[in-house]
Amino acid sequence: MEDLKLTEKELLIMKGNALRMRFKAETKKTKNDIVQPFKQARNTGLSLISSPVATTAVLEFMLKKFLKTKGVGYSALGLVALFLLKQKQNRR
Repeated sequence: MEDLKLTEKELLIMKGNALRMRFKAETKKTKNDIVQPFKQARNTGLSLISSPVATTAVLEFMLKKFLKTKGVGYSALGLVALFLLKQKQNRR
């Protein structure tokens, strides 16, 4: 019977552990509440992007933008610049 008696220090340690567990559970719930709208927005955005209509619209926009005379010229200049930068990095 006397083995069951706990010292004040042991009781304080147990109380601290219980409070830490409670705080951790509440913090986890709060984090989930805060993150939930962002998760929903991300999932909605991903589903919109992966839809065929959105993919077609993006491809059409890119083709119109980059296949004009100016667009082809700028694209070529960009590719040449990237190629030259890559060559410069390889020489180092």
